Amino acid sequence: MTQVAQQIENPVTGQTIIFHATGEETNGEVFRAEGIFQPGGFAGTLHLHPFQEERFEVIEGTCGFQIGRDQVQLGPGETIVVPAGQPHTYWNAGTDQAEWVKS
Repeated sequence: MTQVAQQIENPVTGQTIIFHATGEETNGEVFRAEGIFQPGGFAGTLHLHPFQEERFEVIEGTCGFQIGRDQVQLGPGETIVVPAGQPHTYWNAGTDQAEWVKS
């Protein structure tokens, strides 16, 4: 079970996730995490969450997102919403570190 302030680093994908709010601590109401991606870092293959919508706000760098067949690149201050049930993935689309906050 994840906990607030827990940090998970994946050396294979170049991704670090830091948990800021979890379902356990908010009675299932809120999930908030920060993703940090080194250049070339990625989240993995397309995946989906059957009942959960996700909102990503880019904090730093350039993040690429694929939702279904559509791809987009976003920079700092830009957001994207992934509807529940939509296959998606994301990656660092730039040459510097990239960071997003997910809620």
